[in-house]
Amino acid sequence: MAFLIGRDGPVVDRRFEIEKDATAIGRRSENEVVIDDASVSGRHAVILREGARYRLRDLDSTNGTLVNGVPIRETLLTPRDVVGLGDVHVEFNDPAWVVIPSGAEAASPPTVGIKLAAPRIPPSFQPASPFGERRDFSNFWTAMILLAALLTVGAAVALVVLFIRGG
Repeated sequence: MAFLIGRDGPVVDRRFEIEKDATAIGRRSENEVVIDDASVSGRHAVILREGARYRLRDLDSTNGTLVNGVPIRETLLTPRDVVGLGDVHVEFNDPAWVVIPSGAEAASPPTVGIKLAAPRIPPSFQPASPFGERRDFSNFWTAMILLAALLTVGAAVALVVLFIRGG
């Protein structure tokens, strides 16, 4: 049977069994998984059992739902996925989740390891640089070159004027 394990906050190390076809998560007491934290909405999300798979759906929560750091509206869950509900994190696990090879695959041992795809992160959620936003200094340097040129021309004119007067 699938379950959630609390990773932090008020649910740290607590285990929540996912026994129903629809398991509601939120701050209200009528939810199957109750998380008493101000960052969690009253009805935050729901886990839907679909045969042997589990789907997580955000219920228009105030602070959103993330899976492995990526904001979602709805997604299929796999074991060890970390679900962020506001400021609280739980880990999804399903001991029954196995991949059973069929046909020729079952006869020979696998020769290639499992390759997990990296999550697609929308550009608006790309991590920020620790050095801040990159600034465009091209206009600054153009202005500096023009200022240096003006100063040089001004100095040359001043020297010509002094030479003519002094001469």
